[in-house]
Amino acid sequence: MKQVLTGFLIIALIGLLALSFQQKSVQSFYYAFDEKIELIHSKDKLIVLFMKDSILNKERLMTEYPILNSYAFVIRDNNTVIVHNLKAETKKNLIESIKTNQDIIVNPVYETAEGAELGFTDKFIVELKPGFSKRELEKLNIKNNVKVFKETEDFFVLRVSKDVDVLEIANSYFETGKFIFSHPDFYMNIELNQVSNDPYFTNQFYLHNTGQVIADGRFGTPDADIDAPEAWTVTTGSSNITVAVIDTGVSPNHVDLPNSRQVRLNGSNFTNHGTKNNPSPGGTYRGAAHGDAVSGIIAATRNNGIGITGVAPGVKIMPIRIINGDGFITSNANLADAIDFARINNADVINCSWTFPGFTNPNHVPAIVRAIERATISGRNGLGSVVVFGAGNNANHVNNLPGTITFPANVTVPGVFAVGASDRYDMQANYSPSSNFTTSENQFIDIVAPSSRAIHTQIPGETNEVFTIDMPGNPGYNPVKSNQSLGPLAPTGSLLPSTGPNHLDFTGRFGGTSAAAPQVAGAAALVLSVNPGLTQMDVFNILTQTADKVGGYTYNHNGRSTQLGFGRLNVCRAVTAAAVINGPSLICSTGQFFMGSSLPTGSILNAWQSSNPSGLSINSSTGSATRLNNYNGPITITANITNGCGTASASRTIWVGTPHITNMRVNNQPVWPSQNVPLCPGNHFLNVTPVGGNVGTATWTVPSGVTHWIGNNTMDFTFPSHMSSITISARASNFCGQGANYNFFLTRQTWGCPSSFAMVAYPNPTSDILNIEMMPVTADVSKEDAPAIESALLLNSEGREMAKGYREGSKIVFDVRSLKKGIYFIHVTVDGEIIREQILIE
Repeated sequence: MKQVLTGFLIIALIGLLALSFQQKSVQSFYYAFDEKIELIHSKDKLIVLFMKDSILNKERLMTEYPILNSYAFVIRDNNTVIVHNLKAETKKNLIESIKTNQDIIVNPVYETAEGAELGFTDKFIVELKPGFSKRELEKLNIKNNVKVFKETEDFFVLRVSKDVDVLEIANSYFETGKFIFSHPDFYMNIELNQVSNDPYFTNQFYLHNTGQVIADGRFGTPDADIDAPEAWTVTTGSSNITVAVIDTGVSPNHVDLPNSRQVRLNGSNFTNHGTKNNPSPGGTYRGAAHGDAVSGIIAATRNNGIGITGVAPGVKIMPIRIINGDGFITSNANLADAIDFARINNADVINCSWTFPGFTNPNHVPAIVRAIERATISGRNGLGSVVVFGAGNNANHVNNLPGTITFPANVTVPGVFAVGASDRYDMQANYSPSSNFTTSENQFIDIVAPSSRAIHTQIPGETNEVFTIDMPGNPGYNPVKSNQSLGPLAPTGSLLPSTGPNHLDFTGRFGGTSAAAPQVAGAAALVLSVNPGLTQMDVFNILTQTADKVGGYTYNHNGRSTQLGFGRLNVCRAVTAAAVINGPSLICSTGQFFMGSSLPTGSILNAWQSSNPSGLSINSSTGSATRLNNYNGPITITANITNGCGTASASRTIWVGTPHITNMRVNNQPVWPSQNVPLCPGNHFLNVTPVGGNVGTATWTVPSGVTHWIGNNTMDFTFPSHMSSITISARASNFCGQGANYNFFLTRQTWGCPSSFAMVAYPNPTSDILNIEMMPVTADVSKEDAPAIESALLLNSEGREMAKGYREGSKIVFDVRSLKKGIYFIHVTVDGEIIREQILIE
């Protein structure tokens, strides 16, 4: 039975809620890393959380809370409702009318300055800084009555108690200085970047554009495409390469993408719709088939006589579902978790054809930023997963609206693709946002790929025209549904394709940057199929530097244009540039280079080049190379190639001659070879990194009398207190011989050093003889290394000298038999410093 509060408590609670809502103002903020994002209290919305783990549906809500019949609301997930279109008085009435019990939380909804909407739950996300243990978090949790809701390898999702302001708590955690980030687990609107051989391949103008009729009688410009067929003469993709599609889910055993071409993993459904181990799409919301459509563009089967073909029809798709059956993501934590899931399960490429509309700050959700960073740094066993985002569809250039690149496409993580769209004429698509080179919000388009020219009814006679796979049967884009109507050309119930086997399993009504991004993901997969040893940043550079600079635009922003970034994707040129150059990795005198992997049909190798002709010459025709001038160091070999899709340069860096020593460090601090480094006497360690052509570990030269221990490119040594300076050398060897010495010049520091010795006065108390001596206090020094005692005075309490000492070996001896009993003081000078100690004469 539900717990009902007394009338007095209900009124008190309502008053507190109303007061808290009034107090929220533009001064509210959350931390995006260390940046404050201002928040404005939404005047017409509330978020209602039902804390019991029971599934919400409209019928249950209307039965148990009939007051909701009077309000417009949306069920976000199993536990959350957003009530909207509220006025001040109706908002107050709603708060008063909801049956208040311990299982219901009412929270405000906020907006950013850009108008993007944030709904706060009772949870927030944190990541501890290095050096702070989980125990630090536990202390804060106990103090604030906060519970751990979820713990991953990299972050924590924390839950506040009822009637506690999650925003205030999240901010207070960050302000302790112990966290990389701490922010609420927002509800945010996600925008799928959509608009809404093989019989329909001729319609896939984005792969191969001959000026053919595409759809609705329209046709494009020949070669305004990504040159996919030309690339397929090299590779159609390796089955060892996997592309994760983080989206609405992917249908199992699609006729053009069977389960044998999918990596369907347990735990890949990050929504509360369906089962956790089933990443299939569900629901009837606009775009439920989005994940299928994206996956088809990447990897639909080629030459099976069915449907379409993908950019990389030989690679595998890893479906990861993030969209509920109602079209909403569940939480930012789950989204970050989904990106981590792709990385942990060895996705080579991660495609994300979605953005958060209205969010232009590149750090809006730190938990997601950090997950992207982890993917690009540690994915693919340290080579980095290639991460691709659609840039969004918020421009309308015919109305002079340039649009913005929204989060996460504009993250500042190096090598993450922000993909815009071109059209069938090689011009900027009307909805594709332009770069803004004057803002600090990373508003850069990196690359574009062909998609529909316009969305909805932006341009009369234009609508979605990208062919791809669809949810099988009637649930997807084909036929067009009432909530997907795209104007006169694609009214409700219209079919495209309308004929052919399995035609309801395919659609010609996809588009937007959602259709452009998977072309880039597929191209990345082909590049990695040719050369799997490339890093994530290598792939970014290859795709952007081989893009075609089309459209007549000006590419004067470090190779970018405002409209198309580095240009329109050319996958044929990209696989050409990824080609493997065979030959030696180390040249001592001469070597021979040749192309080791196949090239697109019709390719001609124009010339070989050396990045340093005075260190290594190479015959431009034969690839024969010769070391010159006793050069030692790296050289980049380049093969310039021309084929039917343009020119491209494949490259490879090799080593010439003997190796270098790099990363010289003393006590883990970097130094350079000629630097003079002062060190105190005692134990220290040196590190180096040898580089260059099958290099072995470093060898060390150490002066006689210096105690040391040599490890793998590391050496521990004891700086003797009796030496003023020493030089220790490191050098490396490879098959060409020994490299030069790299010297550590080390001098003894005589001030501010923690002493390895202590002055000892014994016996104390004494009645006849007093001995003063420097003795070792650590095991790494010997008594023989003790600094000399320069002088020693025995003084009374008035500071008068009372006795003369005499040297006896390394110590100084005082005869005190003639002195009166009492307290005296010994002053000893060592290395210019005075050491004092009290003496008792009995």
